[in-house]
Amino acid sequence: MEKDDAILQTDSTIALAWINTAPNQLKTFIGNRVSKIQDLTENCKWRHILSHLNPADIISKGTNPQELAKLTLWWHGPQMSQDDSLEIPLQNTDFSSDKLYLSELKNLTNCSLISTVDSSFLDNLLRVSNNFCKQVRIVAFIFRFFNNFRSTSRWLGPLTLKELHLVKLTLAKLVQVISFRVEIKCLEKSESVTKDQVIHLETVTDLIADAVIATLKRFFSRRGTSSSICIDNATNFKGANSDLKRLQSMISRPPEPLANYLTNEQVTWKFIPPSSPNFGGLWETGVKSFKHLLKRTVGNSRLTI
Repeated sequence: MEKDDAILQTDSTIALAWINTAPNQLKTFIGNRVSKIQDLTENCKWRHILSHLNPADIISKGTNPQELAKLTLWWHGPQMSQDDSLEIPLQNTDFSSDKLYLSELKNLTNCSLISTVDSSFLDNLLRVSNNFCKQVRIVAFIFRFFNNFRSTSRWLGPLTLKELHLVKLTLAKLVQVISFRVEIKCLEKSESVTKDQVIHLETVTDLIADAVIATLKRFFSRRGTSSSICIDNATNFKGANSDLKRLQSMISRPPEPLANYLTNEQVTWKFIPPSSPNFGGLWETGVKSFKHLLKRTVGNSRLTI
């Protein structure tokens, strides 16, 4: 028998109503079983049958074996199974007030969100405040609202470091999408992006730790903080590295404001092996280009600081 030709009957109006309901609207236990039934009977036809016409009731309620041979209902089924015109419709097709049916429905909540497109999200955020810390906290509470709305596990209490970090990454991505729109489109099309290299010169008055730290402060104030600084084979710089480690270990009782600054910046120092400029890569290429141009420009002139 072809599966498409099957006609399935049940005398349970509630079960029939569940079968005709989307599984995602039902609670887990009933929803999983309804989903399985719908998959197995995808092309079959479901009907409602009265209990006294249901052949399955003959076995479930019990009968005499001698009488079973004479039961036409058992051997041939109800007359409605043979004639579509005799199909019995459901007496009550509205289950909106049926307690048993409603008890297996999920509690759905409708929420309408209205958004305006007259300006971007960042523009609206800047209108609220020009304080970055405040902006981060505003967006963090917005994220928390959406999480608490969608998930059963709620985020409560003060904002966590993880939430603030997520917001900063999100804001950085939004800014990048606006500022590097052309570059992003090129990358999406697998096209090359123009590579720019910036060489910044900063004078170090002396190869001692204090002088290097002072130079770093000037550089950070102009170009922004660097999380990693790569240094060639100048062994004198290792004193600055030792001072930074010592200051970071004294974070609980910094001796001066400079210690607080360096500790908060969390600068990582990296050294390449002595006499190995090939380990430098990009920055050694920049140094080579600068030396070439400097020699051609200065020549034999004497320079003073």
